[in-house]
Amino acid sequence: MKIGSWLHRQLTTWSALHPGQQHLMTALGLTSDTNPLAPARHKVTSTFVANRFAQAAAW
Repeated sequence: MKIGSWLHRQLTTWSALHPGQQHLMTALGLTSDTNPLAPARHKVTSTFVANRFAQAAAW
């Protein structure tokens, strides 16, 4: 199991966690309110696209 998947499940089912589990997660700075797993947005640039086309043409 990947840690990201596990952590996502813990944070999205926060109310189902045992109070002790919630306490341990909070001690690590992880709560359902401060979800560090918000998806990162990647900006696709024209240079990135051009590079991919060049790689495809070379292949």
